Amino acid sequence: EHFKNLNLELCVTYSAMPKKVEPVGNKNRVKTLKFLVNSKLRVLLFYRPLVIGWNTTKRQIRKVLRLAKEAKVKVIMVGGIRMSDAERELIRQRGLKVPRYKTKDFKGLKRH
Repeated sequence: EHFKNLNLELCVTYSAMPKKVEPVGNKNRVKTLKFLVNSKLRVLLFYRPLVIGWNTTKRQIRKVLRLAKEAKVKVIMVGGIRMSDAERELIRQRGLKVPRYKTKDFKGLKRH
């Protein structure tokens, strides 16, 4: 934040995934966002990976929006998921169904 000739932006990824999907959770990411509230850096929230049925409920989306507001985030980017075979296997080991969908599956989600 001390550089005068650079316009730095810090991107913090947040997933809002259930513990069963992401056991480590987002605690440190939330701490980072809240720590940066008073910095001069421009902070962006990257809500990803967006997986229908895992982190797309109204409650989860409201939580992300609330966090962004608290952290004074002006930009929320959204991203999907691309998985390796190892990640697919890890998901199966956790007793979850591997998500498979196409872009058209997102048509039901409304923009706000």
